[in-house]
Amino acid sequence: MNILSQGDTFPNPVADLNADITGSQVRFRMMHLDGRFHLEGPAVIQDAAQGIVYYDWQPGNTNTIGAYRCQFVVTYPSGDVQRFPQDSYLELLIRPAVPAS
Repeated sequence: MNILSQGDTFPNPVADLNADITGSQVRFRMMHLDGRFHLEGPAVIQDAAQGIVYYDWQPGNTNTIGAYRCQFVVTYPSGDVQRFPQDSYLELLIRPAVPAS
């Protein structure tokens, strides 16, 4: 499980898809454990041949505390769609940040 504090923009969620995703589009999706949608955005493809991707947190993405499930969604050039990880989810916990005095 990845743990962030409220408002953190690092570290980024990273996945090794173990697939050649050359020419593909990849999106990152995040939902609360209760199934409510939280966010979706474009993933960064670090190494297409090896399938290394990450999501670059944007300001505000981690402002809501709670437990989340995340996936990377690959759309191949053929139009086929595949979600990663396939056997589970990336798990994320956003805990409250300690406020400044």
